[in-house]
Formats: sequence, structure tokens, C-alpha cells
Amino acid sequence: MYDLLPLKFPQFFPHHAIGTHADWLCAVGESAEKLFCISKAVADELEHWLAENVRNTSAKVDWFHLGADIESSVPTGGLPDDAEGFIDGCRDVKTFLMVGTVEPRKGHYQTVKAFDVL
Repeated sequence: MYDLLPLKFPQFFPHHAIGTHADWLCAVGESAEKLFCISKAVADELEHWLAENVRNTSAKVDWFHLGADIESSVPTGGLPDDAEGFIDGCRDVKTFLMVGTVEPRKGHYQTVKAFDVL
């Protein structure tokens, strides 16, 4: 389980997605033996949601850390051919890079508002 965002923040999702997600989660909660989450926080949220919404669940909830095995990874072959031009263009103007999925908990809105203040 990656997250419960459609259920926690329904205002950010299409109406049909919320019901579909809840129905799916109920079905999984009733039929799964074990559910894996990407963090302890998500595992805690899922356990609470299942306790509140699924009567017949015996699913165990476990979690693991997302991450990478750097030692076993294959390094990149370097920069693309047009990288130097792109980097030079970034030097000519103020540039900001924010990497992550666009969702409320990532703080994109607050970041944009901070630029208004700056």
C-alpha cells in the first residue's frame, strides 16, 4: 500500500475514485492474509482504516522502508547530449527544481506561496 490519499483527502480526487478506492480496500481487507505498506505511518493509517471500515478482516499489516540498493545499482552513462545547453540556460535565470509526486503532503502549494513572498 503506497498511501490512503483518496480516502484522507477526497477533495483532491475525482468523486468516482473515492468510492472505487474504498471498495477496493474493503475487498482487499477482507481477502488478504497480509498487506505491505511503504512506511510505518501508512501501515498505522491502514490498520486504523481497516478497523473502522472492514468487519471481517484478519489481514496482517506490515511495512518496509522504500529505498535503493546503491551498491547493486547500475550507474548512468553520463549526461544526455543536450545537457550542457540546458545547464547553461539554467545559469542565466533563477532556477528551482522540486522533485516529487504532486500531492498535498509534499508541500508544493506552500513552496509556490513562498516564492510569492520572496
